[in-house]
Amino acid sequence: MPSNDLELLSRVSLKERNTLAGLGNPFRRDDAAGLTVVDMLACEITDPALSFLKCFQNPENYFDRFPKDSKCVVFFDALYGIKEDIIVLDEEEIGDFSFSTHTFGMKTIVRYLGNMIDGLSVYVVGMRAKHMDLGEGLSEETMAIVNRVVRGFVSICRKHLK
Repeated sequence: MPSNDLELLSRVSLKERNTLAGLGNPFRRDDAAGLTVVDMLACEITDPALSFLKCFQNPENYFDRFPKDSKCVVFFDALYGIKEDIIVLDEEEIGDFSFSTHTFGMKTIVRYLGNMIDGLSVYVVGMRAKHMDLGEGLSEETMAIVNRVVRGFVSICRKHLK
């Protein structure tokens, strides 16, 4: 069952290589939430064990950029139509939703990455999006959720990197 608690991410060993990947379209307002999270985290956390990657709406185009020694990939993405502000899905809970008609479903992406990188764990942190129409800039509501995700993840990292 999906969790709305970022503490689920404390299962991620921060003593090993991890990749934080942002998903979204910067020209569809709140859809850029995942990209924004990765940008903000890259400014807040300077640990060499973390890699930051912006995959936009086609993560399969970035497979060659995922470090082969990653033990965990955390995708950050805006989700439209969820009731919770934040949901955290592990790889068993990730459905085969897709980002556009030109890309693979998320379950396919997770399967492919798992075949590419031995022993990989994958999570998706979904953030409730309010506006997915054309335009730039996050809504106030989604930006507040993005800030909560960033603060929460930074707090988890600081606890575990001590």
